[in-house]
Amino acid sequence: MENSNKTFEMPYITTVNPGAVPVITMLCRTAKIGEIVNQMVEWDEDRSKISPGLLIESLIVCIFCGRKPLWRVEEFWAKQDLKLLFDGVDVTVDQLNDDAYGRALDKLSEVKMEELEKSFAHWLCLQPMT
Repeated sequence: MENSNKTFEMPYITTVNPGAVPVITMLCRTAKIGEIVNQMVEWDEDRSKISPGLLIESLIVCIFCGRKPLWRVEEFWAKQDLKLLFDGVDVTVDQLNDDAYGRALDKLSEVKMEELEKSFAHWLCLQPMT
């Protein structure tokens, strides 16, 4: 038997520990938080790389996962699989930065919170009980 010194190139593999992030992200999507926010705030879809609703959704995920929001938030998202979490939306870590969250919160501050709560409650009431 011939002794060969073959080398194998291993693909670069990055491991992530998502914790509760995928579950909370799916709960936000199921509750249509991003869609409701996008309908209620004023924003230019053609000029925005990422919607305010998606930013608010992802901020909720950060809060529920124990992240202190609005300070180096991109460090939190750099440890996540963005392609898996934001399926269908081309999101980069650079887009999930403190300034983007600040702009989304500024837009959200222009909405009457009572109206936002009513929209969420109305949507939840229309869902069938399982």
